[in-house]
Amino acid sequence: TLFRSSNVLNRDKDFRANLQASGGGIDNLNILYNKDANLSMAINSIVSQSYEGKGIFKGRENKNLRIIASLYLNPNQILVRKDLKIKSLKDLKGSHFSVGNPGSTTELEAKAHFEALGMDINKDIFPERVSPSEATSLLKSKKISGVWIMAGAPSASVMEILLTANCEILNLNPDFIEKLNVNNKGYENYTIKKSVYN
Repeated sequence: TLFRSSNVLNRDKDFRANLQASGGGIDNLNILYNKDANLSMAINSIVSQSYEGKGIFKGRENKNLRIIASLYLNPNQILVRKDLKIKSLKDLKGSHFSVGNPGSTTELEAKAHFEALGMDINKDIFPERVSPSEATSLLKSKKISGVWIMAGAPSASVMEILLTANCEILNLNPDFIEKLNVNNKGYENYTIKKSVYN
């Protein structure tokens, strides 16, 4: 998708787009802040933090940020082992749970959600900071209770976990979004249709 996008942009003779690998949304926003790029991608919750200089971007507000397009919905998909009968995020207290790679947008998303419930991911759970593929292996061997994945649905990682690790997607109460939006902006309810993951 990015390769095709840069090809489209480069059709304009007055524009030059070069693809650059990065560490993800947080890195992309730091690259924009440092003026090493003019255009990048990130999810709305961290764009808001960067704009306001909050959270991980404290002291580095970027009032020059502008949103030019919303590409696709990127829901938080929380997968938990069926055998543990987990029904809410609070049920994860005291368990080993994968929150994504260290310093990733996924880790920030997990942190924001747990904080909205008055929980601290470093005190109330035992966070495993690993990739989805590593989390899949840990789920199969029952070493963790679940994994946080932020991706467009359907996601290949989510599909693999559902098919191979006896997991289900945790349903969040719609009222929870109101709690989440108190200290964070841009969250909305999202329903994954049954047909998405069969």
